[in-house]
Amino acid sequence: MRSGVKTGVIGGVFAVMLGGAGYGAYNILSALSGDGGTGARPPSGPGRPAGTR
Repeated sequence: MRSGVKTGVIGGVFAVMLGGAGYGAYNILSALSGDGGTGARPPSGPGRPAGTR
């Protein structure tokens, strides 16, 4: 394997690992802040009116 190819492969693996670590850190901080992350909120109020489906 040539030196340039080896450097590129190692650099690519490092970039993927760094991206995964950043994504994990983002998820942990997001969970700690209490943000649901989905953007959806449960409906407020009593729900459907009686007699409707």
